[in-house]
Amino acid sequence: MGILTNLFARKKNAIKFSNYKNSEQKYSIDYPETWKVEKNKEGIISIESDEMKGGIYISAYEGITLPDEHFADFILETNDLPVSFKKNISSSLENGIKSWYISYTESTNNLTCMSMYKRKGDNLWFVSTEIEPDLWKNGWKEIVIKILLSFKITS
Repeated sequence: MGILTNLFARKKNAIKFSNYKNSEQKYSIDYPETWKVEKNKEGIISIESDEMKGGIYISAYEGITLPDEHFADFILETNDLPVSFKKNISSSLENGIKSWYISYTESTNNLTCMSMYKRKGDNLWFVSTEIEPDLWKNGWKEIVIKILLSFKITS
């Protein structure tokens, strides 16, 4: 059985999730329990599977003073996207937390990406997901969305 078939079969058998809590950066997120959580020297959290290319990447920043009206440009710049992608950015405000979302295909590594930015005061959390396009099209899109929606700011 090939790796893609294996992943699809496992997805159909309802993936079980674990919860990662980061009390220092004040957030939690659900992720497939078979994936590994690692932290690099810059404090970026990577949650990845050994069975596929891509994963979940989380970073947090304090002291962000960029006005909300310029945030779309910041998102385009940090993702190295052209201005034409500005129409793909959606945003919302809930309980004093401003959120921005964008999805696109990153052509260099051929990955489908979905990014979420959450801002509360001058704190910013950046959660990005990357997954192989074939997996995205065959059911993993819903799982990635579930992962992003599970992200909670804990304080």
